Amino acid sequence: MNKWLTLLIVVGLAAAGWLNHDKISQYLAQRGVQQMVGLATPVPPMTPNPAAESVVLAKKAYPALAKEGSAFNKKFVALYNSLKDSDPNFLAQPDWPVLLAQRTATELGGGAMPLPGAAAAPAMSSQPFASKLDPKHPAGTTPAPIGSALDQTPVSTRRH
Repeated sequence: MNKWLTLLIVVGLAAAGWLNHDKISQYLAQRGVQQMVGLATPVPPMTPNPAAESVVLAKKAYPALAKEGSAFNKKFVALYNSLKDSDPNFLAQPDWPVLLAQRTATELGGGAMPLPGAAAAPAMSSQPFASKLDPKHPAGTTPAPIGSALDQTPVSTRRH
């Protein structure tokens, strides 16, 4: 008897809930919004890092950035304004001016410049690699393997 009574109450509550589900969901939604408003703390938006040192480096590497109205300056400002809305975390980095100047140069069809004070890449040698290894062979020639068709030395003078 006790099981039947419990089953009858559960079915009755389910039917009442089904008939009034719109009112119940509206009530719960209102209550949830009120609780969320009371608990939520506003998150301040990210502000751009002033990055004074990086600004100086960017202007040294890209002098056109310092010229008001230049194509480089206009593109830099446009990228800055778009990043304020789309990716404020980028502007919170301490080196964002240099990174943005490099992106500006790349988008304008140039390459990113090395930063002042950075180690320069070693210059390429005009000498072929083989001549650095074997001083007996003049620049521009490479030794042929001994005994190959490219070996033009007489048999009597070959090294064995």
